[in-house]
Amino acid sequence: MINKLTNDQIANIINNPALRQKIATESVKYFFAIYFSDYISNGYKPAPFHNDFFKLIEDENIPLAVVLAFRGSAKSTFFSMLYPIWAITGHLRKKFILIITQTQQQAKKIMDNIKNPLENNSLLKSDIGPFEEEGLEWSAMSITLKKYDARIMVASSEQSVRGLLYKRHRPDVVILDDIEDLASVKTKEVRDKLYNWFIGDIVGLKDLHTRFFLLGARLNNDDLPSRLIDEIKQNKRDGKYMIIPIHKNRIISWPGKYPNMEAVNEEERRVGNRVAWEREFMMNLVSSDEQLFKPEWITYYDKLPSFDDLRQIIIGIDLAIKEEESADFTSMVIIYIFGEGRDAQYYVGLPIINRRLTLHAMSETAHQLYNSLPKDYPITFVVEDVGYQLAAIQELQEYGIPVEGIKPHGQDKYTRASIVTPIFENKRIHFPMSVSKGLTNQLLGFPYEKHDDMVDALVYALIKIQKDESGGEPQMIICEY
Repeated sequence: MINKLTNDQIANIINNPALRQKIATESVKYFFAIYFSDYISNGYKPAPFHNDFFKLIEDENIPLAVVLAFRGSAKSTFFSMLYPIWAITGHLRKKFILIITQTQQQAKKIMDNIKNPLENNSLLKSDIGPFEEEGLEWSAMSITLKKYDARIMVASSEQSVRGLLYKRHRPDVVILDDIEDLASVKTKEVRDKLYNWFIGDIVGLKDLHTRFFLLGARLNNDDLPSRLIDEIKQNKRDGKYMIIPIHKNRIISWPGKYPNMEAVNEEERRVGNRVAWEREFMMNLVSSDEQLFKPEWITYYDKLPSFDDLRQIIIGIDLAIKEEESADFTSMVIIYIFGEGRDAQYYVGLPIINRRLTLHAMSETAHQLYNSLPKDYPITFVVEDVGYQLAAIQELQEYGIPVEGIKPHGQDKYTRASIVTPIFENKRIHFPMSVSKGLTNQLLGFPYEKHDDMVDALVYALIKIQKDESGGEPQMIICEY
């Protein structure tokens, strides 16, 4: 719609105070054209996806929007500056806008960006009136638009927002802007904490018609945007998501800013870091050099191949014979081996066991698992043969379970796991699509995750497979860590 307005038409609207206020109130697109077009685009013609931003802003039937767009796409300007002002002054008449970012420094920057046009854009200032700045005792930043009796507040995720009210109003718009960084997504424990904070503290703020916006980039396949997008895809949560890379198959997302691929390539050279470019501009999940198991190595399957080609079944067990809440889990991971030698492919089977079990309960579980497997093929359970786990091997044997112990030979977890990385890199191992996310999350987070029991069980099974295929001990790969 904005692109259809001529400069003369916009000028006529701007020069008619009653008309411009009426039109700006009715449409965020015209609000943008009248007050913010130069401010936001810096002279660039707006991108096609900016119209998608407008539609998202105006559609009150979307309770949650996840917007992942390349750095410099103006997503924060649209959703954390333009939208809060229009949501209050436009026909929506929102009363309490809450914006949350990761740190107080970021919160101050967002508040300054909101105050700047209110103070320095004379047209906007004259039409919507002055604002009052409020200092809150817990260091959140807040302004009140007196003419509309409404508040915009910016806080950091470090601060408690439970029970926030402006007069009688709960937040009717909540915007989460870049609330994660690489450190905050490194372990499942921290990712779970942020997700629970969102489900409890943030969603708990809502009134009947509260809308939520999450802005940022994907930093981990299990981070908050990824979890919410998965829930939207599976119809477990109402909402919409947008993922906008700087280009897709050389089709540039913002031609007004990047007129050709030479301009995109120049931007990539300015970034100067492949991982940062892929994450922040291409919207791709890529691993850092310190990550042992790369996300691009993980492949999935919907259905196991025909058992006509099945050669062997290996089950790796990682034991943790404690039931305390803080204890590790006992894990059992099944691998079906299809084919021979270097052409063999490995399929992780179901179920994947990951529970806190006593020694007896572990043996009972292993026995049930063994009885569920087809007996027309060789089956071997693999357990680390060290210390108290020797008793576990003996108990499994008493249950009639074919079990073999493997010795770590002084290897630490990281070194032991590095032995099997060629299997992943060559994409010879495949994971069930439906329920293996816990295992793949542990792999991608290894060695930083608090729990890595499923990884250990998988590694034991793969070391056994490598040993059998090589006729001896698997080749050691030396990794610095």
